[in-house]
Amino acid sequence: MGYLILFVLLCSLYLSIVYFLGLFYKLPNGSGVSSDNSIVIIPARNEEKIIGICVNSLKNIFKNIYVVANNCSDNTVGVALSSGANVLKIDGNFKNGKDSAIRWALSELSKRYNNFNYFVFDADVVISKDFSNVFNYLGNDIATFPFKVYNSDNILARLSGLISVYVFRISKGFDMFFKKSFLNGVGFFIPYDKVKDFISFESKTKTEDFERSLFFKVRFIDVNGIYTILPNNFKSLFYQRIRWFCSWYEIPIYYSKQLFKRIEFIPLFVIFYYSIIYLILLFLYPINFVYYLFVGLIYINRYENSKWYDYLILPFYIIVLQFIGFVSAFINVNWVSQRDLDKKGGIMYEKI
Repeated sequence: MGYLILFVLLCSLYLSIVYFLGLFYKLPNGSGVSSDNSIVIIPARNEEKIIGICVNSLKNIFKNIYVVANNCSDNTVGVALSSGANVLKIDGNFKNGKDSAIRWALSELSKRYNNFNYFVFDADVVISKDFSNVFNYLGNDIATFPFKVYNSDNILARLSGLISVYVFRISKGFDMFFKKSFLNGVGFFIPYDKVKDFISFESKTKTEDFERSLFFKVRFIDVNGIYTILPNNFKSLFYQRIRWFCSWYEIPIYYSKQLFKRIEFIPLFVIFYYSIIYLILLFLYPINFVYYLFVGLIYINRYENSKWYDYLILPFYIIVLQFIGFVSAFINVNWVSQRDLDKKGGIMYEKI
């Protein structure tokens, strides 16, 4: 047990070093990417409440916007069309899930457009004009971007975004030292010469972002302008996080060989989700709790709309996240199907 705790502490030290390297992060040089030769893809399933906000924000920068309506039973298609987006509909016998929808859309659009680059955004994303600076730094690699919390006036959403701020600094450290980082599924860029490879790679886990990071070179582009709407009620938070946790637990099951080839990523699993040693999570929770609490206290006062009582609620929020992770570790990862989890999207953004 002592050796295991020492291993966890060494992983923490490693990530601290990577974090420090992030202080010296420099943006890469771009190479001719513009909004004129780019297409936006927004995979959506029952997102009528928020898809209009997303599309309207993107129109300030992009001309070609496609919403991929994946077996929607609400008015997502109508709202998307009235907002000025093009719509690709998926109905009937089709493998549900974000990854399949993205790959299908890329396949269809690449038949219509030659040598176009692609941006992929979640339907809960809002883009400001500041994001137009990204074209100065995009090149021939897949790229991912940081985000801020759009609904930061909600305490649950605000606290949910705290750890992401820290993760983005880690991402900058990876990019600084290794010249590659890990994919953030909220928003990413695919250059035209990587589209074919992206389509041919079929995701096996419930979230495709980190999975692709094991096989593709991903650059982290630290620009402002992306805001995402995070869960503002516990039920939505539970369904979102349990899908994330289950997906991370699947990574070493499906990709153990590839994971050890990308050994620089292993400490992320050990510290954040314990994907490899989850059977003894209970004994390591105190270490994990202190680590999360330390990170949260550092960043909480830097957040927009932060309140003094956030400091009091933060420990309880961390306990809730740990509980969700603990439950995820001991249930069957297929306990909730991707289709069922996608259906929960409609309850996530009540009263925005």
